[in-house]
Amino acid sequence: QGSISESMNMATVLKLPAIFVCEDNGYAESTAREYAVGGSILDRGKAFGLDSHEVDGDNFFEVYDTAKQVIDNARNGKGPALLHIKTSKVYGHFEGDAISYRTKEENERIKNDEDPLKIFKKKVTESGLLELSQLETLENEAKEKVKIAIEKSKKAEFPSEKDLLTDVYIKY
Repeated sequence: QGSISESMNMATVLKLPAIFVCEDNGYAESTAREYAVGGSILDRGKAFGLDSHEVDGDNFFEVYDTAKQVIDNARNGKGPALLHIKTSKVYGHFEGDAISYRTKEENERIKNDEDPLKIFKKKVTESGLLELSQLETLENEAKEKVKIAIEKSKKAEFPSEKDLLTDVYIKY
């Protein structure tokens, strides 16, 4: 998209602390990347002079370490970066998506072998970083927070018309 290209160009020209993140699950809704994307996303970032990295989005630690590096670089005046995070989408793009654009075997492989949450859970428990009980506690706490947020949002008043224009831009 033109606005992304222009943004990458200006970020490089002005040496802005911008980090462009492409979360690439292999599909634009139901169209495969291999069919519809010409060239390399990583090379596009490099062409604009961005510090460009491709990472395995199913590997939490690789994403974390690479993101930390580019964030630190941006904060230290080293200019913009691109993170091309390649991952798989376990579920469809919308509620009720039959995922008919992937084969049954691909869907099963992704659910069983490429689910980032399963991979993370396995790595941290096998390495001794966390106990299974700790993960279960964290998951239950997160579920409770989501439940409370849903309850609060259902009880909340709708915003007024004047609220539509508040905090649209960063206040300097």
